[in-house]
Formats: sequence, C-alpha cells, structure tokens
Amino acid sequence: MAKPTIFILGATGYLGSEFLMLLARDFPDYPVTALVRGSIPEKIARLHEIHPSIAIVEGTLDDAPIIVEQVVKADITINSASSDHWPSVKATLDGLEKNSAKNPGKPPLYIHVSGCGIISDNARGERKEHIKEWSDIGLDLKE
Repeated sequence: MAKPTIFILGATGYLGSEFLMLLARDFPDYPVTALVRGSIPEKIARLHEIHPSIAIVEGTLDDAPIIVEQVVKADITINSASSDHWPSVKATLDGLEKNSAKNPGKPPLYIHVSGCGIISDNARGERKEHIKEWSDIGLDLKE
C-alpha cells in the first residue's frame, strides 16, 4: 500500500518546522513536499536536516496555481503558514475541492494550525458584529 503524500505550507516557520520534525520521527517514509519562498541553499539545507527526504517546491503564498497543483496531488495538506493570507487560503480550498472530486470516497485530509492570533477578532473591547463561521460538511468548504 502506498504511503500517504503530504504537502506542507509554512514549513520554515516555527510550527511548520515542528511538524516536519514529528513527521521525520514518526513517519519517515511518507513523501513530504514543502512550499518554500526564496529557496536559498541554507534554507534548503536546514529543511533537509529536519526531514532528509523532503521535496521542495519553490513559491510563495501568492502562487495559487502551484498551491492548487500540490494540494490536488497530496493525500494530506498541512497549513502552518499565515491564516490571514486570503489568496493562499482560497488556493488551498480550491485544491482540496479538486482533490475531493478526483478521489470520490477518499477525501483529502486538511490540517490547519496557527498561532493564537487566528482567534483574535481585534475588536479592542468594542462589539464585533460579524464573525465568520466555516463548515466543511459535505466537503464543499464554503462559508
């Protein structure tokens, strides 16, 4: 049986590198691909120290076509990058929908982690009128 493939956004950050260490320790044979901005040799070397068999795809969170392509190919997508970057969130959701359509009965797994800032509404003591609620029921990933 083939090992699940993993695509990770934010691999060079604090949470992402922790995920990579855990993946390398607990699932060293799982193919892992990371989106890396400005893949300079030192950054790539550091990622290979953490996870020796990691594959690198150069790009930024603004590179929607790259993100969609990688999410469509992955069994598991881990997003530890910016939660507030709408183009990358949209690209990830688009890729998950395409992946789901391509693999009926075997939906992709999406893991999203972030710092505590994601739960802040920045209301600063004022009343907040609208709080978005998201649902993935039915795998349509809509607001």
